[in-house]
Amino acid sequence: MWTKEEIKTLKKLYPNNLNINISEKLGRTKSSVEGKAFRLGLRKNKKMRSMASSMGGIKNENLTYDNIKKTALKYKTKIEFIRGDKNSYDKARRNGWLSKICEHMTVIRFSIPQLILRELLDCVLNTESIYNDRKTIKPYEIDIFYRKYNLGFEYQGYYWHLNNERDLIKNVVIKNKCVNIIYIYEWGRDYEKDIKTQLTDNLSIINNITGLTIKKEDINGYNIDMEKIYTKLYNKEELINIGRSYKDFKKFKNKEPNVVRKLYKLGLINEATSHMGDKISRCSRNIVDIKNTISKYNTLTDLRKNDLSLYKYIKKNDLNRLIKHLPKTKTTFSRGELLLEISKYRTKCRFRAENPKMCKFIYRNGFTDLLKNLNRC
Repeated sequence: MWTKEEIKTLKKLYPNNLNINISEKLGRTKSSVEGKAFRLGLRKNKKMRSMASSMGGIKNENLTYDNIKKTALKYKTKIEFIRGDKNSYDKARRNGWLSKICEHMTVIRFSIPQLILRELLDCVLNTESIYNDRKTIKPYEIDIFYRKYNLGFEYQGYYWHLNNERDLIKNVVIKNKCVNIIYIYEWGRDYEKDIKTQLTDNLSIINNITGLTIKKEDINGYNIDMEKIYTKLYNKEELINIGRSYKDFKKFKNKEPNVVRKLYKLGLINEATSHMGDKISRCSRNIVDIKNTISKYNTLTDLRKNDLSLYKYIKKNDLNRLIKHLPKTKTTFSRGELLLEISKYRTKCRFRAENPKMCKFIYRNGFTDLLKNLNRC
């Protein structure tokens, strides 16, 4: 967290000083200074912009389309591009080149199920997609679009697309543009399973549009690698370098929480922090060790009961993907099971006392009519 005093100092120093010098005075990384300045909307004066350009970016007279395109290919997101070479970014924006020059970049606003869908489709269709395409049905966007096949996929999140008036207008535009769209709906939290099920249901349509012969086995047999997806989103080298610029793990964790979280997701935390003297082993568990420990348990309940610290660590560091295969302890019952058990009791109190889980299930799912024959306590 930045203190008010640090922000005040940053605002004072930023226009007339190099970022590397500001970072030394504030005791922060250059990346942290650039990120905070960007969020505050701070700008360098003309002299400093010219100096920064001559030191690290392309000189103003060489800011051609081809040179800027070559520079932009070094970055994975627009935020990285802005931080790395703002002059080139501004020139591209002013000249209307930005969308073309940045088309290879991942939009930083992303949804995990969309990325799972994209990763799977890129593989089975054997071509690269455009993520959040804003050209085909301008000004609206298509979540995932394959220009080669004129085929798009929309992931309909339950809450986001519920009675969304904008979606109704968007659908009219899609029909007018003659674009093929397949809708994938959010059914639950097992995104991979639900996406694969719906893709196989639409397989004949996909094959008809693309002219391919994709089989159900091609979809169901593909193993989604979340670490691979995260690697596409983040600049691996930049994250590691930020970690290496700190000497103390505690300071690093407090000042760069987002970076620490991304390093955990990518399994790079050890590589970025191994030099830190105060690094506590519990703060940097190895992904392989975690997977080995998880493999000993059959349910989430077993894991929580036998290794609560590991379970909390997984939840705290966004590693839910490592335990998504573990089923919960049985908490669902058929009507037959419920009626059979209820028939053994005369009063609700006795039933509740001896069957707390079943009773909780009944009230949670609105099956209270099954208890009508039991006497009150």
